[in-house]
Amino acid sequence: MYLESPAGVGYSMANDDTDLVQNDMTQSEDAFVALQAWFEKFPERKTNPLWITGESYGGIYVPYLTWQIFQYNLQAKVENSTDVYNLKGFAVGNGATNWDYDVSPSFPETIYNFNLIPKPMLDSYNDNGCIVYFNNFRPTNGTSNETCTDLFNQMADLTNDLNWYDLYRPPNQLDTVKKPLKATDKERIGTVNIGGEEKTYKKGYTFAEYTPWIKNHPGALSQHVFGDEVTTYINTAEVRTALNIPESVQAYEECSGPVGENWHYQEEASEWIYKVLKANNITMLHYSGDTDAAVPTYGTRRWIQNLNWEVKSAWAPWYTNGANGNQVSGYFEKYDGLTFATVKGFGHMAPQWARQAMQELITGYIHGNL
Repeated sequence: MYLESPAGVGYSMANDDTDLVQNDMTQSEDAFVALQAWFEKFPERKTNPLWITGESYGGIYVPYLTWQIFQYNLQAKVENSTDVYNLKGFAVGNGATNWDYDVSPSFPETIYNFNLIPKPMLDSYNDNGCIVYFNNFRPTNGTSNETCTDLFNQMADLTNDLNWYDLYRPPNQLDTVKKPLKATDKERIGTVNIGGEEKTYKKGYTFAEYTPWIKNHPGALSQHVFGDEVTTYINTAEVRTALNIPESVQAYEECSGPVGENWHYQEEASEWIYKVLKANNITMLHYSGDTDAAVPTYGTRRWIQNLNWEVKSAWAPWYTNGANGNQVSGYFEKYDGLTFATVKGFGHMAPQWARQAMQELITGYIHGNL
């Protein structure tokens, strides 16, 4: 089951504008209702082992939905009901989990370790006690807000023409065979006729739309449109029919401005759920593509270390069986209640970019062979 969440993104429906005002908890309530509806349609699946997976802000979505299912099962147990879900665990990739460490707080150290900024710049940032938070939803920490903001912007300027989601991957890699669209091009607006109604949509996404939390993103590629062919394909009448999308549903866009603008971030993020699920023996995997600068491996390792959970299996390589024999695909460490794994040489979208390795990682994890 693939779930588009929250309401209003992609082909996910919002009844009215109030449905676009969401936070971490309310979206998880909606997601659980959708999950329940799916199992009502396919009741024969309800006894199957249930795993929840996701990545990026899915580091919030996945634990919250898992917690909703756990709470439902707990209530059923209290009521001596057998109406439960066979919840086994979750897997999160490069997921936001703790706002003290994830995204912006870990960005300076990450890009320094990738040799992208000079040490005096990082030293000045640290000496001033600077911490810039994701999407500025907390005030910047430091001796001077102006100094810290200026230093962070300098770091961003030095990396603007890089792919923050994979520092080793060219940002325009997918668009080398054609002249790219620009955000202002009139050709960017697509149309499709559905049931006699013409629906319009924006093709693809720009860095500014995809990463609105990077306040000064720019560089030469800031207005370059990526993924426009994907949007056009998904909006075809044939694809809508194959996906059983009702005619009344909006056209598909890769980024939803109204949803993002109305989102309310929660201070506690999702780390607290790990502690609840650990206490109830729910299996958890957090994997991290180690060339990601958006939700860096460095930040993930910091909040995991801060959990202070017992190490059950020491840091070791994991392998993918390739044409030339076993290849090191990353490293993993098992804690009491959590498995952490890196994906070597890949960034934020590890399941997309390291398909064989990720398939073997997830399959091994689900079957207890990791």
